[in-house]
Amino acid sequence: MKKKSLKGFTLIEILIVLTIFSVVALSLYSTFFSGTSVWRRSEDLNRIYQEARWSLDTIANELRNAVILDYSNIYPDFVVFEGGSDKISFLGITDDGIKKISYFLENENSGHVLKRREIAFIDSLLGLESEKSTEVFSDLACEGGLKFSYAYGSNDSGEDISWQDNWQDSQSLPKGVKIKLVLHNPRNPDVKITFNKTIFVPTGIILEPTGEK
Repeated sequence: MKKKSLKGFTLIEILIVLTIFSVVALSLYSTFFSGTSVWRRSEDLNRIYQEARWSLDTIANELRNAVILDYSNIYPDFVVFEGGSDKISFLGITDDGIKKISYFLENENSGHVLKRREIAFIDSLLGLESEKSTEVFSDLACEGGLKFSYAYGSNDSGEDISWQDNWQDSQSLPKGVKIKLVLHNPRNPDVKITFNKTIFVPTGIILEPTGEK
């Protein structure tokens, strides 16, 4: 009987196969990694824009529904509207009645957080905050990433508008409020996106500027 010759792979053939396999595997990995990176970036941007849109739209809607209740004859220290450069507070109508609503940044261990706080009108009138409710709107805020400015008349006719970073009449509402909100990427805090919104308040007034900034 003739012995059958056994034929196997040579070393060169094995190396060629391994090389081709490595190239294909690397290509597949690069494609998968690129797709994953694009998906993550898209998710991060979606989150940033959703939180910014929700925050700014909510503030705008509540400011448009802000009210003035004059209790100065009984509570002379009660502030109807507090407009600072980095926080705002006003009386607004909610499903649960009139509340004192505030928006501000707070520094926490995780970073700067945009918060909304509401207090029942009677509690705010009496200076009580035992039943306060605080809600986190975004934990992506940058340091100094919340700025407000308020509409003032720039001349006697009030036709032109100038913007100052403080509201000087605590018993009235400004005709207009500008909001600047800066949020950062959750995976890369160095990447920041700035959002701006201008709100005109139907029940607000135009003050003449005093020159203070």
